[in-house]
Amino acid sequence: MTMEAMPLCDFCKYKIKGVRKCEVFPDEIPDEAYYNDHVIPINGDNGVVFEPAEEYRNDEYIRIRVEDFRSEFTAKRLKKEEELLSNFYKSELPLEEWADEYIRRDLIKADLHLFVQALLSIKHWVFASLTPLQSENLYTALVERMTADKWSLKDLTRTIQEAEPILDEAQAEAIARSESTLIVNKSREMQFERDPPGKYGYYWSGPSDHRTTEICSNIKTRTPAAGFDSPEDLSRVIKEEAKRYYESKGYKTQIREWLPHPNCRHTITSKMR
Repeated sequence: MTMEAMPLCDFCKYKIKGVRKCEVFPDEIPDEAYYNDHVIPINGDNGVVFEPAEEYRNDEYIRIRVEDFRSEFTAKRLKKEEELLSNFYKSELPLEEWADEYIRRDLIKADLHLFVQALLSIKHWVFASLTPLQSENLYTALVERMTADKWSLKDLTRTIQEAEPILDEAQAEAIARSESTLIVNKSREMQFERDPPGKYGYYWSGPSDHRTTEICSNIKTRTPAAGFDSPEDLSRVIKEEAKRYYESKGYKTQIREWLPHPNCRHTITSKMR
């Protein structure tokens, strides 16, 4: 490992807003790298990711090969997310132990028929690098795994890789996180529709740190102190902020319900007023 002065892609959207270039992607950092904070290996990144040194001065960072980085980064991230999630709003609804790790810590229970309804009501996504048929097969495998007993992010990642071996672990994990977040958010919405009007406020909850995207930060800024009056009001703001961001960047991106950007770590929660 060597110490070099270089831009840290992790902070492009945070410190150098509007700049999406770096040493590895001199023309433009692609969405899949940008939204993953450029700390997850993807095709085309020359096998290099960036991680800030524990102590650094004058923007000096450690350059690490993917082989040395992957397991260490995953362990750190899981630990950090567990610490962050412990401070979030928790719903008054009971938790159910159908998921563990990240998902169990932050995603609220929906009873089984609502959960399955949510799964089946979401049209499968045509994933980058996969054909429509491959995407449909992948989503079918995902639905089967998520409706079978307990599951975790690792389980879903493994299921995706088994369904489509051409995907590496990082790609499969990004899909697993995005799709499971979208699906559980949809089931939460259906669960919250049973709430008595005016009793709960609804929030967009997730990490508030250097990884928080501009979209999610703006959603939080627009959230009233007492929360939104309904999940529908929150959903509308999520779509508005996602649309505003993509249009400002000139991106032609289909906005998905409850998933303003790939690999989103935010979820809808409720708090009694």
